[in-house]
Amino acid sequence: MGEGGLQSGRGVDVFVSKGHAYVVSIDDYFMGLGGLHVYDLQDRKVPRLVKFIQFPEASYWNGVWAKDDALHVASADRGVLVFDLTQPADPRFLRDLSGGSRSNVHTLFVDGSRLYAMAVGPAGEVHAYDVNNAREPVLLGRYLDPSIGTEPGSYPHDATTLNSTLFISHWRAGLVIVDMSDPANPKRLGAYKYPRASSHTSRVAYFHNNRIAFEAGEDWGAHLRVLNLNDPANPTLIGEYRLPGWASIHNLELKGNRLYIAHYQHGVRVLDVSIPKSPREIAYFNTWRATDPLRGTSSWDGAIGIRVPGDGYVYTVDGVRGLLILPEL
Repeated sequence: MGEGGLQSGRGVDVFVSKGHAYVVSIDDYFMGLGGLHVYDLQDRKVPRLVKFIQFPEASYWNGVWAKDDALHVASADRGVLVFDLTQPADPRFLRDLSGGSRSNVHTLFVDGSRLYAMAVGPAGEVHAYDVNNAREPVLLGRYLDPSIGTEPGSYPHDATTLNSTLFISHWRAGLVIVDMSDPANPKRLGAYKYPRASSHTSRVAYFHNNRIAFEAGEDWGAHLRVLNLNDPANPTLIGEYRLPGWASIHNLELKGNRLYIAHYQHGVRVLDVSIPKSPREIAYFNTWRATDPLRGTSSWDGAIGIRVPGDGYVYTVDGVRGLLILPEL
């Protein structure tokens, strides 16, 4: 296993590209202002921090994604930040996509030539960009769910895609399903809402000709739900995976029949989902250690970000420890 510590802020997300790991952190009272950490992965047992970038006036950076020669960062103040990755160890800031006003983008998801930015504020929209030229994103359209303004606590937290369908984890409004084949004219297809919903993240794929979603909440008692979405207007619950309710899920990665979970104080959990209705845990690694400094200073403690890029390793972020690199099963 490899480990790389943080320069400042509480670590939250990671993306791996061009032999480097890009870890973003958010502002934390005890750990300082957030920013972007760049690690050289030449020796994955000893990832080496080679660059730290911070904008002190706008340092809450909660999501990160790389495409081609660009790095996109979700900023709570300036929307999407775009960096040039021509030199992977030395990202160069190009622009932000805030439009000149404050824009709170919480997470990002890229699928092919499309980037989706979940803008918590000011309006609670999802912004769709063309990233054929990843260093110069072009806005294609916006989606504002009708639950905004009518459902307290409804906002787009995160999203994933399958073909041209966008699945938005819309917190109290549940998992919202939207046809984005024409991003200028999104069409809501349905939603899966449950009591005290806290839809936080999801992954969707076909299993045995069924469209299956793995949906995770973030709240006391929140857990993983398995949904059949063959009829998006009437999603059905077919399975669950639940650990003790004092630690919820933050992020998911689905690779084939394996679902990787960043499960806060429960660490990294790996599930066999070849039979989706019956998820089966096959491995785990607990990142949380009571002896680490600053444990217990945040509810969002432990494993929070995770990526499985297919290079034989699992990259996770522990809010306190920083980047952790584990062998993939």
